Amino acid sequence: MKRMIVAVAIACCAVIAAVAQKPAGSASGTGPYIQFGVVKAGDTAPTSTTGTDLVPGTPAAVRFTARQSLCENGLGGPFEKLPPPPADARYVMRLAAELLGEKDGAYSVRLTSQRLRVAGAPDPEPPLEQTVSLGDGDRVVVDMVRDTAPGCAIPAVTIEAKFFVRQDPALAQAVYAADVWFVHKDDAGHEWNQHLTANVNGAVDVPLVFKDVTFPLAKIDPAQDEFTAYVRVAGTLRARARHDGLVDLDLNTQRSAGLLLPSSPPGAYGSSTRKAITVRLGETTAIEIPQPSSGYVMTALRIGEKMPGSGVMRGGAGGTGEQTSLPAMSIRDGRFVFNPGAFFKDHVTRLLIRLRAPAADSEQAARLEAASNRD
Repeated sequence: MKRMIVAVAIACCAVIAAVAQKPAGSASGTGPYIQFGVVKAGDTAPTSTTGTDLVPGTPAAVRFTARQSLCENGLGGPFEKLPPPPADARYVMRLAAELLGEKDGAYSVRLTSQRLRVAGAPDPEPPLEQTVSLGDGDRVVVDMVRDTAPGCAIPAVTIEAKFFVRQDPALAQAVYAADVWFVHKDDAGHEWNQHLTANVNGAVDVPLVFKDVTFPLAKIDPAQDEFTAYVRVAGTLRARARHDGLVDLDLNTQRSAGLLLPSSPPGAYGSSTRKAITVRLGETTAIEIPQPSSGYVMTALRIGEKMPGSGVMRGGAGGTGEQTSLPAMSIRDGRFVFNPGAFFKDHVTRLLIRLRAPAADSEQAARLEAASNRD
């Protein structure tokens, strides 16, 4: 079984990103697409939206308008082709998105918000810019407007941008069977394996959930209960067919490690990452997940009891000084302290992923062949 190893650096995903290095084009009906939406206070989904394709070097702009109150808001575009806003509009904003490039499935987009009219005042405010790294389905807040007016029950609206990658319908409908293994090996060479199978496509983030791998910990104090350490890996997987027969995988993973206790918050030190890779059907790709490098979990010696001077449990990120030099387990000031970085230092954690076409799917094969011939 041919295997391609891809190293993944686990780190908290920051939305602010450097300009991507590879330009990305957009054909009619396919490619990067931005959708602006207005979300009322208390809601989670937009009540109005408008969007457009993104082409490198060509900003796409729309307009937000609110007349006498936020209850009379709307979006329209493209900005340059709209008639002048109503003279009595209290708020007028220009919202723009510019595609800067793409690298490893992440698109660099410059978002600009400029308030041209605020509470009826005619003088525009300076534009606000942010450069963000977005994947298919990602959302980011662009601006917020607060206002109160008689007869309007909407005190605020949030303006968001949602990014899509629109595909050839023949490719977008492709479904694959994904075999995913969660493999963990300790420093003594003992290995745990879990396997799941899921149907994946380019439209849905399919959840990947594995059982915790647990490790009973030795008692280092007579007054101490027996604690259990754990490693937990979960995530989502999306697979997009390509014209060249390869498949783009979008993998989000969350790894946590800590103490398995009936507590709130949980005794864990975790991190997450997003990785875009390209694979061939039948190949197995290994995603290496580094162990925690710092952090600690502190709890009372007896499970369920409160720690001296604080609650049931406390965790910290660590990183420098005394915390990074803590042993795997220690007793400090009547508390049990667990250092995941030291305990899991020589462990190995990885996900193995292999895609295959669903059995007897002749219609899908025909769609993919037709899409490939059009390329």
